[in-house]
Amino acid sequence: MDWSRLLDAIKLAPRYLLAVALATGALLLGPAALTDAIGLSGIVAKFRAWFGAALLFSVALLAAHALAPVGSWIRAQFDWWVQLRAGRRRLRQLTPDEKQILSRYILEDTRTQSLSIMDGTVKELEAMGIIRRASSLGHGPWGFAYNIQPWAWTELRKHPDLVDLKKEDVRGGGE
Repeated sequence: MDWSRLLDAIKLAPRYLLAVALATGALLLGPAALTDAIGLSGIVAKFRAWFGAALLFSVALLAAHALAPVGSWIRAQFDWWVQLRAGRRRLRQLTPDEKQILSRYILEDTRTQSLSIMDGTVKELEAMGIIRRASSLGHGPWGFAYNIQPWAWTELRKHPDLVDLKKEDVRGGGE
């Protein structure tokens, strides 16, 4: 058996798989008068198992094409949940320097602040996904604009004690 032909069939676009599924389905499941009318009743009878295999194979591949985006979405949701969980855990283990940077977002009631791109603490917060660089252009001596991630903003406003703030220190309180 030539396995390269099987691999080529797997790579078929869904529209061709649908055509194979419809044609083989009609030949196998349709009335005998149909196969008689188009002159294929002898071929269908002789190769019924092959037509059945083609039908099953094409339907299975169509289902895989249809379900692949669902699987990708589920994977993305799971990855987001894992990252969120790790980020929340990381917020409970902040160093004093990290707390100082993050507290400015809350105290100044802003989602953006200028920070040095060469600061190791800033790079660590960025690597952990707590903040992100908002622009690829810096502001001269003031550094680069960094935004706090929405989940971190919400978490720090709900729990200002994570950055050593008291509830009354936070304008607007928790969300």
